[in-house]
Amino acid sequence: MWRVRWLKPSLNAKLKWHAIAWLLTMIRLTNVFTTNESKKGLTESLGRIVAWWQLLFVKPK
Repeated sequence: MWRVRWLKPSLNAKLKWHAIAWLLTMIRLTNVFTTNESKKGLTESLGRIVAWWQLLFVKPK
């Protein structure tokens, strides 16, 4: 959705997006240790990490 509206985002916008994505991932990883649903938090955070790496290598069209 983001790339549909802004076809050529600035470097600052890209850095903000990656920072937010990693912040949300780190928050979800801390839920592994602080909540009862640790398996759910771990699988979601690993999914976020894998998706982020895929975005680095396979650019959206």
